Amino acid sequence: MRRQGIRHRTVGQGDTLRGATYRVEVLHPLKDPPGPNSRTNPLSHNDSSLVLRILHGRVKILLTGDLERAGERALLRSGEPLEAQILKVPHHGGRTSSSLGFLSRVGPEVAILSAGKPWIGHPSPFVLSRYQEIGSSLFRTDEDGAVELLSDGEGYRVRSHLRGERTHRGFLLKRKSLSLPELSSPLASPLARVDFAR
Repeated sequence: MRRQGIRHRTVGQGDTLRGATYRVEVLHPLKDPPGPNSRTNPLSHNDSSLVLRILHGRVKILLTGDLERAGERALLRSGEPLEAQILKVPHHGGRTSSSLGFLSRVGPEVAILSAGKPWIGHPSPFVLSRYQEIGSSLFRTDEDGAVELLSDGEGYRVRSHLRGERTHRGFLLKRKSLSLPELSSPLASPLARVDFAR
């Protein structure tokens, strides 16, 4: 990145990034953790994934990377706020993720699962059934293609590029129009867009 002149910033638990209409909270991992799988840090690379909670007005989004069970337990013990209406499903829906304790704490209305075809073991049928048990509407990039999330800070709308708009439980934006200006950053405007691609 340095050679290319790309600016970057190292973040860790407790850091916050702010914009005009949004806030990004860094929930995991610690800022300067010991190396993965070391004596003082038993977490694997997956369990050391960056976990972000985006707050856009009343809309909360939790991005979990490749987190598995040990990382979920570490997050639950941390006391960080995990509640979010939208959850990016941890570890592509693999069997070692999405524990019921973690899902109960997050309470997602919508779960977005990034998985390709064919991908053995991802997502796991056991994990898919957990999302069904808690009543989350599930979007999968292997079936829905790119998944688009639109928010105006009051409400949100999720759209599948292959299957069109799927509305559920009345989570509709107050605005009638969904036409968006080109955004330099997905969260730079009061009407924000986040794209989840395969």
